[in-house]
Amino acid sequence: MGGSIGSASPNPDLKGIGLGTRFFIESPDPTIVPAFRCPHGHAVADAFSRFNLRSQEIIDGFENASFVPFPVQREKPTDRLHTARTFEGFAATLTPPVIAHLEAEFIAGAPRSEPIFSEERRQASVDQLGIVDTGPDLRFDRIVAQTQRIFGTQSASFNLIDHDRRWSKSHIGPGVRESARITEFCDTTIHTHSGLIVGDARDDPRFRDNPLVIGNPHLRFYAGYPIESPDGQRVGVLCVFDTQPRVVGGQEEPLLRDLAMKIERELWHMSVRDTRILA
Repeated sequence: MGGSIGSASPNPDLKGIGLGTRFFIESPDPTIVPAFRCPHGHAVADAFSRFNLRSQEIIDGFENASFVPFPVQREKPTDRLHTARTFEGFAATLTPPVIAHLEAEFIAGAPRSEPIFSEERRQASVDQLGIVDTGPDLRFDRIVAQTQRIFGTQSASFNLIDHDRRWSKSHIGPGVRESARITEFCDTTIHTHSGLIVGDARDDPRFRDNPLVIGNPHLRFYAGYPIESPDGQRVGVLCVFDTQPRVVGGQEEPLLRDLAMKIERELWHMSVRDTRILA
């Protein structure tokens, strides 16, 4: 993001936007403005370096923001204004600090922020994915199969919560592809920020009277982690379940989270591909 900063005091309004959100503010490259491509361009570059330092001081006042200075180009560029190379430069500059931040959050196991839940927005994101009621997809099938092997459960699924039903995009083991949302453990899971682990559903007051527990398939163990769409809505769940109860330790949630991230990466790649096609 480019633009001038008019105040040395942090804007308090920024601190309340999206708990857990990190802002990366990128300074503009002055040489993309034709007027700066002149014999005295070095003076512009020097002034811009000072601007970067002052901007860094201001942005450091925000706990949830990072300033990313764009490298000053001292050689006169030959490209016209706003070519693909210009935007590639922006992306190349932003990518390392963003990746470093995300990797640090991932390694630390930082929990997701609690979203402002909107069923209307959530369902719109499900619809936008365009994968409900479609055929098998090897990318998701591989992840679900890996999840089942790691947990050693009878069943594993990548489920989408679509209107009033739970629908499986990918499933391995006993179970039906579609069921009423109101009876689903997965509906509870999408309202959590760190997954849902149930060692024995018969002993859990939330589920002991659930039709899936007292009747077929007589579920006892369940572990699920919410899947977010590229726009941050909780559209579904990666889950494993079994008819035998388990003693729950501390390893289930981080393992399932790592596998759920693989599903989310595939959804993100699909979104980027579709955007390029439309463009």
